[in-house]
Amino acid sequence: MKGEPAAPHNNVATVTAEDNEGTDASDSDDADVDYNDVAPKIDVTKTANPTSVPETGADVTFTITVENIGTEPVTLIGAVDTVFGPIDVMEFDKQYLIVGDTATYSFTEWMEGEPATPHENVVTVTAEDNEGTDASDSDDADVD
Repeated sequence: MKGEPAAPHNNVATVTAEDNEGTDASDSDDADVDYNDVAPKIDVTKTANPTSVPETGADVTFTITVENIGTEPVTLIGAVDTVFGPIDVMEFDKQYLIVGDTATYSFTEWMEGEPATPHENVVTVTAEDNEGTDASDSDDADVD
């Protein structure tokens, strides 16, 4: 049996019996089943292509993939990169993910710097289920 936490299942059984003189007797009882909220789960993967550029610089394409690894659908509600800032979730190829589904977003940035200082940034994506329960996950991408 499955359901939503805000709507518990109520089941009522009524039994009626008749004795040998035709007199009816009946009684009812109920049982309630409450549903516990299951937190959503997502898995975020961030990659950089290429992962190494000359110190004078080159374009690097970052790709963010979000997979719904939970047990119910989720909607992407936020994404932020520690270097490049907020990412509009409307930029992902989809925002609503059924179980097992993925969403992807790619962007390209010019990267240059000193060889002794690799570039690292972390993206954190947040999603929520239909009860408003959040899930978030992070991943990083390095460029030498």
